[in-house]
Amino acid sequence: MENFESIASKEGFIKNVLESLDEPVFITDFSGKILWNNTAVSGISAEDPEKIPGRKLLEIFIQPDDMASEWISCLEKLSSGNDRCEASQHLQGKYYTVKGSVIPATEHEKVILWRWVDITGRVLSEIKAKHLKSIFGAIRELNHIITKEKNPESLVRKVCERLYESGCSGHVWAILVDGKGRAYEAFEVGSGKNILRLRESIETGRIPPCVKDTFDNVEPVVLKRSSCEAFDCPMVKGNGFRGGGVSMKLEYSGRMWGFLTVCRAKEFGVTKEELGLLKSVAEDVSFALHSINVEIEKEKSLEILEKTENMFRLLVEHSFFGLAILKADGTFEYLNPRFTEITGYTIDEVPNRAAWFELAFPDQNYKKEILSSWRKVWGEDHGGGDTSEGTYRIRCKDGEYKILRFRSVILEDGRIISSCEDITEKENLQLQLQQSQKMEAIGRLAGGIAHDFNNLLTTILGMVDLLLMDITESDPKHRDLLEIRKAAKRASHLTKQLLAFSRRQVLRPSVLNLNDVVAEMGKMLQRLIGEDIELITVFDENLGNVMVDQSQIEQVIMNLVVNSRDAMPDGGKLIIETANVDLDEEYSEKHVGVKPGPYVMLAITDTGLGMDEKTTSRIFEPFFTTKEKNKGTGLGLAMVYGIVKQSGGNVWVYSEPGKGTTFKIYLPRVSETSSSVSTETIRQDDLRGSETILVVEDDEMVRRLARQMLSKAGYRVLDAGSGEEAIRIARENEGQIDLVITDVVMPRMSGKELTEKLKEMGLVTKALYISGYTDNAIVKHGILEEGIEFIQKPFSMNVLLRKVRVVLEKD
Repeated sequence: MENFESIASKEGFIKNVLESLDEPVFITDFSGKILWNNTAVSGISAEDPEKIPGRKLLEIFIQPDDMASEWISCLEKLSSGNDRCEASQHLQGKYYTVKGSVIPATEHEKVILWRWVDITGRVLSEIKAKHLKSIFGAIRELNHIITKEKNPESLVRKVCERLYESGCSGHVWAILVDGKGRAYEAFEVGSGKNILRLRESIETGRIPPCVKDTFDNVEPVVLKRSSCEAFDCPMVKGNGFRGGGVSMKLEYSGRMWGFLTVCRAKEFGVTKEELGLLKSVAEDVSFALHSINVEIEKEKSLEILEKTENMFRLLVEHSFFGLAILKADGTFEYLNPRFTEITGYTIDEVPNRAAWFELAFPDQNYKKEILSSWRKVWGEDHGGGDTSEGTYRIRCKDGEYKILRFRSVILEDGRIISSCEDITEKENLQLQLQQSQKMEAIGRLAGGIAHDFNNLLTTILGMVDLLLMDITESDPKHRDLLEIRKAAKRASHLTKQLLAFSRRQVLRPSVLNLNDVVAEMGKMLQRLIGEDIELITVFDENLGNVMVDQSQIEQVIMNLVVNSRDAMPDGGKLIIETANVDLDEEYSEKHVGVKPGPYVMLAITDTGLGMDEKTTSRIFEPFFTTKEKNKGTGLGLAMVYGIVKQSGGNVWVYSEPGKGTTFKIYLPRVSETSSSVSTETIRQDDLRGSETILVVEDDEMVRRLARQMLSKAGYRVLDAGSGEEAIRIARENEGQIDLVITDVVMPRMSGKELTEKLKEMGLVTKALYISGYTDNAIVKHGILEEGIEFIQKPFSMNVLLRKVRVVLEKD
């Protein structure tokens, strides 16, 4: 707008009015270019007011990014048709409201008038009011801390923390002194390790001015930054001391306890009201330190505590333990609130020992046992000072059972004082840990047995396959061999179940959605449970995915459904439910082995017979079963346990006799999308070959069997009983070795190490691993490494030859 000066000269009166204002005024166009300004802008800019016109508004004073964003926002609003806009600015310790107004400059053109209104006084008043309010809030909470805390060091530390957290201080520190005035403890919040340097300075006799002035004055001392910096006080470092500070003596009834200093980050002076409030804090803390000291002195004398009934009540009313006083005639004199909180019973509900035993021990046999123990402990031969301890299972008022540990002492007058502690959760965790350790030990044993047994079964199945190739179906021995193979396969199934339980099977996981898995199994499950059981599915529509072996998780579902079916001989309902859950730290602390995080829950609930606590504690043990003889191996739920654990999840059972059973499985939730697993097919007539294969197996029977199987199929076979022998044979071989088949676990050199060495030497390019159980050489937590080809012992001839062709034909 080139003609603005001529317009301004014609409007000299308005220009003079704007120039006469004390507040800064700018006139800009809508791009932020300054067209005119009054001389008052020198209060917000170091620029010469006469040289400002023509420059951009954002260039004339130093400003933080948030100020620039407010300017830009205002310009955008005014350019979009708004007539007015306001922005808040903070410069050089002052606060402004900047008011932008669109005004006509000519008949066709408009400009923006910017007025800077100084609101520093009002803002500082609000800040001071807010500051005092934060102190009031801190005082309210401090009163609660002061009345509850019984340790002087803990009290002072919490007072410092609360004053700092309230926002009324930049940092807070305190030093406690003993009866001789020597510093023995220091606390700080907000200043790091500087307090250690200050304490060292005091102990060496170099007393800071604030400490000296505080000792010499009854009233709080207002600290000045300049004097603290002159002393080079370590506590003045940082931004928590911009507004100075207040130091207060902690003294009551002539005893000096120390001093408390509040260093302020606010940029205004300490007010009289603030001094009064902080002084009251110091007085309350001083009184609390005195009171704590009095209590400590009293507690040193047990004789006074025992003879003062009122003091005893004050103690037990706030005790963490339940406390009861039983008079010599068998009536209760007192039950503290914690006892009622634990058991639910008040003294009106259990007025005497007989009522307590009737309610707490409804099982008559258990009650007789407890009464017998009571009489032995508190017979006529016992006198004052005798004590006893015992742990009992109590039925509480709400019907819940808890495990309580009692400690009792008999007084000289025959009264018995008993304290009780609720150790239910501790006992449950201990039982979980013991059960977990037991299952782990059984798993190691089962895995070892399965490994050795798999070698034997591999030989039996393989030899049967070889014999069947040479015997016609009309031969009487053909049927006998089929029976041997059938029995061996049944034994193989048992070893697979043992491996599943011991978490030593090889998993081939993929990303799956359990809703899809259950839905695909729906028809089969309905046929499995029969028409008299209603199958109900409750799916979470937004269910997350899990990384599991599909065949294994299907086996888990099948086993649990069969278990539920057998628990409902007269029919009922079977409910399969899925949901996303997040297990927190609290849940993790109550369940051994559970890590906090996101999970997918699969719950299978039946309305069947249910189980008692003793049965549920052993339900996942291998070969444990409640079914009739020859009705099951007892490995179904053991498999469930092993598969879920090996998949990184957890399984819990909830059951009561007559109230059905719920199995809840928690599997880690993953963010990947579900995928399908590809399968490789080889025709039956393509199982023969002529390639050279090196078989490495430390078990001679399995090695000899594999050699026979492969030779029968036309392959040229080399074999070795160890890794070292295999390397020697491979070096001496004159032709190409197309494939190495090696056991995973061998003495001195594992199959993985052997394969890597042969590949490095250029003697072989492809490998197939065989094993009776998992080993860290080729798997991680039971999951096969990518690119590894593997078959599980025991295997048949058909399985071996098919897998060999797959590996050989792979690019």
